[in-house]
Amino acid sequence: MPFDGAEISEVTELLVIGRARIEAGWCQKKDRCNKWSMRGYHVHYCLIGSILYDLPRIGLARAEELLKDAIERLGYSHKCLVTFNDAWGRTQDQVIEVCDVAIAISRGEYRPLERRNL
Repeated sequence: MPFDGAEISEVTELLVIGRARIEAGWCQKKDRCNKWSMRGYHVHYCLIGSILYDLPRIGLARAEELLKDAIERLGYSHKCLVTFNDAWGRTQDQVIEVCDVAIAISRGEYRPLERRNL
């Protein structure tokens, strides 16, 4: 999906980079945190931190709007990116799912399956 040859907007690119960061390492209660492992030093990001750090600010507000829209479309009750990310029981897979939906919305490709109440 990411960078599959099609031209993408700066907002979509920001969301794709954020998703990749979360997939590589996700955290709660902080924008980003440093983790050490046998394979070396890694930075883990929360939902908002993944699009905030070390990236151009162009499109940041729109990326945040798309993430909030994705949360709502997936049926989650949270209206804030921070409270969604930091909710008790939240999983990395759920956060990645929100990123996937936001990316699809930004590309005009989102097709809802069915609304969930979470």
